[in-house]
Amino acid sequence: MAVSYESIIDALDQIYSKTTDPQVFGVRAVLLKPTVITMIVILCDILTETNKLSLLLQSDDVNFTKLPGYVQSLISSLSGIDEALNTNKGQQLEYLSKIDSFLDI
Repeated sequence: MAVSYESIIDALDQIYSKTTDPQVFGVRAVLLKPTVITMIVILCDILTETNKLSLLLQSDDVNFTKLPGYVQSLISSLSGIDEALNTNKGQQLEYLSKIDSFLDI
């Protein structure tokens, strides 16, 4: 994902060099703020877990009797993310553990 994020920043740089549009520069500046990068990375970890349930619900053969177990699994995963963030163990999270590569952009 860091490569994709870097590509977005590179694209904004190219647009800005051609247009010198201050809005493009502003968007780039916001996207490079450490707090914004951190939030995006945390949301990637959350989205990874919620996508599992989403894909399950989109499948052709959903067994709705097992749905409470799937939802409980998602809640457990999200609680684990919350606990990791609150106990400074974010390095255990898939994307947050790679935050340095995002901050180096």
